[in-house]
Amino acid sequence: MNEMYDLIGIKIGSNTILDNKGEFDYEFAYDIAKQIRKLREEGIYSLVTCSGAISLGARMMNIDYEGELEMGQKEALASVGQNYLVSSLSEVFYEENVGRLGQLLVGADDLRNKKRRKNLENTIRNQLEMGIVPVLNENDSVSTEEIEEGDNDKLSAEVGEIAQIKKLFLLSNVSGVYDKDNRVVRVIDSIDDTYELVRDQKSKFGRGGMKSKIEAAKIAASYGAQTHIVDGKEKQIVYRICSGLTQEGTKFLLDLDQRERFNKYESNLVNIES
Repeated sequence: MNEMYDLIGIKIGSNTILDNKGEFDYEFAYDIAKQIRKLREEGIYSLVTCSGAISLGARMMNIDYEGELEMGQKEALASVGQNYLVSSLSEVFYEENVGRLGQLLVGADDLRNKKRRKNLENTIRNQLEMGIVPVLNENDSVSTEEIEEGDNDKLSAEVGEIAQIKKLFLLSNVSGVYDKDNRVVRVIDSIDDTYELVRDQKSKFGRGGMKSKIEAAKIAASYGAQTHIVDGKEKQIVYRICSGLTQEGTKFLLDLDQRERFNKYESNLVNIES
């Protein structure tokens, strides 16, 4: 699909796009916008998946999202939060000369139905060719299955396959996968062996947790994309990793066949200067 440019996936978690009060984090938004612009100037384009709609909606409606909510209430809150989320991102992206943002609400049928999957692929291609930044989210306002799964992590990996991304960045509120001694595991060469390290714990505003991130990394590896789990609040983290300036976070290695495809991509990457 992306024969003329390199493409990476960036999934922004709820605790990354929101601050500690549950409000839209403008400081982070400006930082990620600058990174996307700098990467694009070097020929690397971004496919963004962003969580946080339900939490933002709850904040705007003065509802305690940490409490129990019915499915219909979550859908209603998503309809409020999604509008504010996209408008805020659009404002920031435009001010940072990133270009216009193009929202895509994706449901399970868009990934399973062959015709709708192809339509999604064509839309993303056209957006990128026109200089539009695709920003995806689960269609929370009308889809109960996705809300139950809480899985923008896997969505970013699945749509990444359609768009043929080369790397997937999962931006979280933690520094990566931790071992039993609470130290960050910098490199993981066997994804299946990683599940024993996972603590079945979800973040304050998020719904996915570390398990869904590892599952997303496994999906990405199946089509040759390398995954990085990083602390999204770290300044310029995606740009610095792409430019080889840091090895922060957890990097998932590919198996031999997948590495061959990835190494071919790496050799063609534009050399980014700081």
